Amino acid sequence: VRVDRTDVHFHDLSPSESATSSVNIYAYKEGEFKIESSDFGNPRVAKFLGVKVEPLSESELAREPKAKSGYKATIDVKPGLSQGDFEDNLTITTNQSTDPLTVKIIGNIASDILLMGPNVYREKTLVTLGAIPQKEGKKHTIYLIVKGPHREETKVAIESIEPMKDFSATLGEAIHDTTKTTRYPITIEIPPGAAPATRGDGSYAHVHVKTTHPEIPEIDIRVRYV
Repeated sequence: VRVDRTDVHFHDLSPSESATSSVNIYAYKEGEFKIESSDFGNPRVAKFLGVKVEPLSESELAREPKAKSGYKATIDVKPGLSQGDFEDNLTITTNQSTDPLTVKIIGNIASDILLMGPNVYREKTLVTLGAIPQKEGKKHTIYLIVKGPHREETKVAIESIEPMKDFSATLGEAIHDTTKTTRYPITIEIPPGAAPATRGDGSYAHVHVKTTHPEIPEIDIRVRYV
């Protein structure tokens, strides 16, 4: 008996979002094959998880030519988990194996609005541009990703920037990559010939963003460069 995946990942879910994934459990011996139990181990997380076990269809079973029978375990993540990482183990026992099967559930709950792009530290809402040649300046594009149930009605605007001189940020048109996300490009520019400046801990440049999201009215993007 074996399971086709030993870990299942749910990444960047919104607090109000549900998600589903599945694993296949195969038996290679002749005779009746039964799932005897399927239980989660972490009580804090388990109340937001569900599992449904059902026999594999003939076409699904045929993908594993040597298997005699099998089951699909569908794992659901329910809304309500707090922001941050979560982890649990799904333990499955069968009548054909003395040792239980274990599937690790790994994921994280993220804000409905995420900062993404090159040189972005998402958890800190920080962009690092490094050393900028004074003669050349620099343009750098990052993205605000809006997801979750309020994505369609959420509007984004740059309210202000700091400093006002030799630093700018421009919001581009919304990009609808998928039906689940909207991406807003923000281009940060330090122009050629800008006065030398060190923007680091305690003196970051800032891009202040306002949104119409009911739970995230503003975002402060910090920018570090020298």
